[in-house]
Amino acid sequence: MNDEQRQQLLEEYAADDMIKLKQICNPIIQRKDVPQMEHDDLYSVALDTLMNSVERYDSTKDCSFNTFLTGNIKRRFYDWTRDHTRLRRCNLQRNRNGKIQRDENNDVIVIPNISIDAPNEDGIDFCEKVASDFNIEDELSDELGFSTDDKIGRYLKKLSPKQKEIAKLIMDGYQSFEIREKLKLAEKRYIAYIKDMGCFEKSIVLKQRKDIQIEEKGPMQTQTLERSKERQYSISSLIKKIEGYTFRFDHPTQRESGRWSSKMKGNLISDILQNNPLPNLVFAEQIIDGIVITWNLDGKQKCTNVHGFYNGQFKVCKNIRRWNIKYQSLVKDKDGNVILSSNGLPQIEQKTFDIRGKKFSDLPNELQERFCDYTFQCTQYLNCSDEDIEYHICRYNEGKPLNGSEKGMGEIGTKYAAMVKEIAAMPFFTDRGGYKMAEFKNGTVNRVVVESIMAINFLKDWKKQQEEMCFYMKEHSTEDNFDNFTDLVERMEAVVTEDVSEMFNSKDSFVYFGLFARFIRTGLEDKKFIEFMAELSQSLHKKEINGVTFDQLSDKSTKDKNVVISKIEHLEKLMIEFLNINEETKAVEVAISELSAKPIQEMVMSILDFVKQNVNPNVTDDDIKDYEEDLEVLSLEVDNNSKLLERPNRNSLIALIAYTYQNDIIGLEKWFPDFFERNRVFKINQVENYLYMKQDLEEYVRV
Repeated sequence: MNDEQRQQLLEEYAADDMIKLKQICNPIIQRKDVPQMEHDDLYSVALDTLMNSVERYDSTKDCSFNTFLTGNIKRRFYDWTRDHTRLRRCNLQRNRNGKIQRDENNDVIVIPNISIDAPNEDGIDFCEKVASDFNIEDELSDELGFSTDDKIGRYLKKLSPKQKEIAKLIMDGYQSFEIREKLKLAEKRYIAYIKDMGCFEKSIVLKQRKDIQIEEKGPMQTQTLERSKERQYSISSLIKKIEGYTFRFDHPTQRESGRWSSKMKGNLISDILQNNPLPNLVFAEQIIDGIVITWNLDGKQKCTNVHGFYNGQFKVCKNIRRWNIKYQSLVKDKDGNVILSSNGLPQIEQKTFDIRGKKFSDLPNELQERFCDYTFQCTQYLNCSDEDIEYHICRYNEGKPLNGSEKGMGEIGTKYAAMVKEIAAMPFFTDRGGYKMAEFKNGTVNRVVVESIMAINFLKDWKKQQEEMCFYMKEHSTEDNFDNFTDLVERMEAVVTEDVSEMFNSKDSFVYFGLFARFIRTGLEDKKFIEFMAELSQSLHKKEINGVTFDQLSDKSTKDKNVVISKIEHLEKLMIEFLNINEETKAVEVAISELSAKPIQEMVMSILDFVKQNVNPNVTDDDIKDYEEDLEVLSLEVDNNSKLLERPNRNSLIALIAYTYQNDIIGLEKWFPDFFERNRVFKINQVENYLYMKQDLEEYVRV
């Protein structure tokens, strides 16, 4: 379709208050029994789907645009319903052991949410007690139109999917209690999301200027022999460089901001207002593709907290060491004129100001000026490589209160550190697992990712200390190890249930991911693993193997190599026994033994690689997208609950569509529902399943 045809379709379905679009939506909404207050949400989803469908529709396909759009809306509505009815969106009553309680009808007991805008016993709104002064409403409420090119778009890209939903609802004018109701968020979780949305790494893009000019160095630039130099920056200059993106605080090996307590931040502000000297800031200049980047190596917490105080993001707490700040003030008359002495000099008076509970805007003008004029001594390293920066970050952090996770990011190297942080930001970790928001700040979730990849790929070389583990992975791992773990996390996210997701916490996740990697070698459906995990939480954790239970192994909190291996092998034995549905145990054991020697990446082969290997070596990512769109349309004519549509069978289905493209086979749209009617299950081996379907299709079109 050309642009004019696309525009005509958009106008046709969106005209008259989206009447034609609503004709598709309303029957689906009625069947799902969606509350009236949620209808606008679904209409918005449908409108997004319409725009996406118009871009993707190919008029040469064997279905009309209306059929194509209807199928896409059904799938998007299914995703919406799934995401809005998960039990973990509700606050459930649990017993002392953490098990979900049920009533006499065996229904879970939901604890009613308390509005964050409602007053508590002391008459103070709960929202006033949220431990963050970052006002997202003020930042976002006027930005109703955004794109990925402006500040709001860049800010939203830094958020998790759930945080994006919160931000968009704020921009649409919803109040906090309405947002919590729409998204089925408990108060504590909502507060944690809001606080994290205001952290320096995310909110800084809202402060950065739009007129940023990136300095570029010419290719013939001569590198100086000077290794470092000393500089001085006032706070006023420092803030300009932060908001102008001149100074960068997001190097992959650097720890997160927000690590200081309120007392530490307050004492920093007090020291600055007293003009007390502070340790040097340290920066490193690196030239990447001709662009000068200045990374902060040491002093990140000082810089980010100075920036936050200047922008009104926190008040000075009440338990700082010194709160009465002395300063001089010019004596003025009632008209505001400076009063001069007999010799013509301005008269000065000594004053004291209590800074406790004050924001920057609450300070007297004299103290505001003193704050902005305060000068940091800075050391700046020149012409640094990645290795130089990693070295300096580790060197400056020695002897300082960094935890093992943060030190490990310096050992694993820039490339892998960036990949670890990207994985840690996936929706499974941010929105579904049993991880606390503080664990994203202190590097704990990064540690979970590293430990999981180690358990999957290098269990025999397990290292107890995080720094040793990260250094080992820097030397021995490949990008495939990280990419394949990303695939595993996506598979887990697709099937994990409410009663299992909380088991994936900072303590045990690496054990369960290591086990899941072994499970997928069996070729069974991923939901079987979730069934095992659910039973593990209920009873199997008490089941003995060779006189030992998993609970007893878990009591050994150490991460010694022998203990870790024992845990995973114990769980594997429990899993194999649990999968013994009639006579399947032996088959599963054989499958594991046959596949155990193969690398994990073979078990999670991407669709692209599978098609290249079995159909067409020249296929591209764009081709795969076309095949996936075809599969979506073909799936409209079959039962969505069919096992043939499950994720483990995806490779063979896409490969079959690729085969029809390559060989110009006509009749796939008729064969597809017929084959699904005749077949209820698929072969675990995807190559065998692809060949079986290909043969069946060829016989069908010959008739």
